Amino acid sequence: MEIKILEATGDDQVVADAARVSYDGKGRKSTDDQLIRYLMRHHHMTPFEMINVRVYVEAPIFVFRQWHRHRTFSYNEMSGRYTKFEDEFYRPIGWRKQDGKQTSHDELYDIPKADDLMNEAYRTSYICYQELLQLGIAKEQARIVLPVGMMSKMYASGNLRNWLGFLKLRLDKHAQWEIRECAKMIHDELEKKYPIIMEAWHEYHFESVTLTLAAQCEIRGDEWVGSSGEKAEVAATLAELGLDRILEINKAAEEGLEHPS
Repeated sequence: MEIKILEATGDDQVVADAARVSYDGKGRKSTDDQLIRYLMRHHHMTPFEMINVRVYVEAPIFVFRQWHRHRTFSYNEMSGRYTKFEDEFYRPIGWRKQDGKQTSHDELYDIPKADDLMNEAYRTSYICYQELLQLGIAKEQARIVLPVGMMSKMYASGNLRNWLGFLKLRLDKHAQWEIRECAKMIHDELEKKYPIIMEAWHEYHFESVTLTLAAQCEIRGDEWVGSSGEKAEVAATLAELGLDRILEINKAAEEGLEHPS
């Protein structure tokens, strides 16, 4: 996979200047750093739309299908109607085991049988594709035999606010590894270009934790009703914050016992 930042307009100051125009540059003066941190902290995100970023991406089709769920971007992808696909397929560096209905473990396994099955599927599908083309079948139809592991190319463009939303979702540990790697490459380049913005984004958005009303009730010891799944999520959030002992205290209180010291 390959990511290239083709264009990234402006710098940190562009966002600060856009924010200051709201009050015509008057009032209490603050540094760009202070102002950007204030904007991030209070979720005033419109000034971040003043920056635009355009990237070139080479990745398998299944990554693009996830990427295109971010509908605020503008895209232009290589078309299989007009272009013959080359014999280029994505080959993972290892295999992951299923973890629940949707996600997988990050641990990688060397499974030669899986390699053989993948390579045979790629080989067979591409032979079929070539034979269909040789029969005079239109490219737009011949491509139907190609798998989502086929490599493709695209341009994606959007403002910085949209890119930060993309990173928030696709850097998450629950995102598929392949698109997470793409997000990491974009993140690292944006961090070089907009250091103040990215530092504030990390502190107030990416590394922050949202406490649901149920979690707040649990912390206060208030009664609340939720499904077993929601209770598990609350417990996981409190454990992540090092507050899991609150659960023990509240449970002991419900049972009329002295809470753990």
